[in-house]
Amino acid sequence: MYLTHRPIRSVAPRPHRAAALTFSLLLLLATILTHHPASAVRSLILTVRDDVSHTAALAAVADWQSRLPAPFRATLPPLPIAVSSWRGAVVKLDVPTDADALVGAAMGLARSVLGDWIDDVEHDAAVQALGVVRGRQDDQCIESQEPVVNWALARIAQPTLPLATAYTYPCPVNGSDAVVPTNYVLDTGIQINHTEFAPGRARWGATVLEGANDEDENGHGTFVAGLIGGTDFGVYKAAQLVAVRVLDANGTGSMSDVLKGLQWVVEQHKPGNVSIVNMSLGGTYSRSVNRAVDAATQAGVIVTVAAGNSGIDACLSSPASASSAITVGATDRQDNLASFSNRGRCVSLLAPGVEVTSSWIGASGKDARTASGTSFASPVVAGLIAMYANNGTLAPPNATDALLARWGRPPKVTRVRPQDSSEEDDAKELLRDRAVEDVVKIPRDIFSSFSPTPNLLAQVG
Repeated sequence: MYLTHRPIRSVAPRPHRAAALTFSLLLLLATILTHHPASAVRSLILTVRDDVSHTAALAAVADWQSRLPAPFRATLPPLPIAVSSWRGAVVKLDVPTDADALVGAAMGLARSVLGDWIDDVEHDAAVQALGVVRGRQDDQCIESQEPVVNWALARIAQPTLPLATAYTYPCPVNGSDAVVPTNYVLDTGIQINHTEFAPGRARWGATVLEGANDEDENGHGTFVAGLIGGTDFGVYKAAQLVAVRVLDANGTGSMSDVLKGLQWVVEQHKPGNVSIVNMSLGGTYSRSVNRAVDAATQAGVIVTVAAGNSGIDACLSSPASASSAITVGATDRQDNLASFSNRGRCVSLLAPGVEVTSSWIGASGKDARTASGTSFASPVVAGLIAMYANNGTLAPPNATDALLARWGRPPKVTRVRPQDSSEEDDAKELLRDRAVEDVVKIPRDIFSSFSPTPNLLAQVG
């Protein structure tokens, strides 16, 4: 609930807050009964109110940091983050490693003192990659790959089982009038010299992870990129892939780095272009991250995310629960919902994600692995969206006529976007239109009756 806007002033506590602040400080002092020689940096994510300026809010937060008692020791000025209309700040505090209560106290102080400038305070929760690596026709122009080296490709090209051995898909549209979508991969990075991405279809965009280099030191991001647009393993084989590193060599990171990566993607997006960002990662529910995802989609970026691998309601995690995200659950070769896949009403649709094969990091630039996870269902959908955009079924309004002229006839589904809709709305609708219904075996239980999972399996169409 937003508070009534007041003129910006010093963050010194008002009389009506003095009692609460004093009480919080007393609790804090009671916590620090012994000396704590070891310390660690903990972060908070603050969401700035819509009715105040970002600059003023940052100044207020910095002033608040300077007034914190010694145990908090703010290490850096507040870091501003802005994902389109969502604005926030990351505050880093140096606290004793075994004193988590201090972080809670800091959150309480922030809410009490900064209520005129912020409306939300959260822990900067951990995030992780959501995959488990186990080892390595008609007159429309079409191409075919046979035999497929990734069963997921065969499955999205046919409405029913048994699995075929070929992957058939629309020819990429080239030329000056073609729509060239960009697939951003928020992950561990991409091995851009891998042969799957030749010639030069992968590039490094940004590394927002502090102290990290421009390299995929884990493999997860390279695997995801291969599913989006690898020559052998990928859905859309002409994909232009951009690495945005937000996770470390262990495949872990923080929500604040995810926010910074998303901010960078939004800054790169140009109106009239098709930008798709895939986030095969997740953590606990975060209102800040969800609001930032929604702001990114309002700015014109299409966001695909992994549903999560805990076998629970996807609405309990972020960014899977963001209302505007295209959230993807995983299926296996027999069209079963994967036992690990999160489910429920926050899932948008399903795609293959069990024992799929894709590119991996290695000196040869030719390595591959087989892996499972909703991390690997989401990029299948990201690749489909890029394909739809290129072949004219999902395209900016100013490119649709040119694309249709190149095809010589309308594709099966042609969309001219209404002025009040977004790329994300259009992509969701098209994915649902193309998906095959009621083929996935989803367990029926009490949970499913309260939060049903859409029985929609992604298809080329």
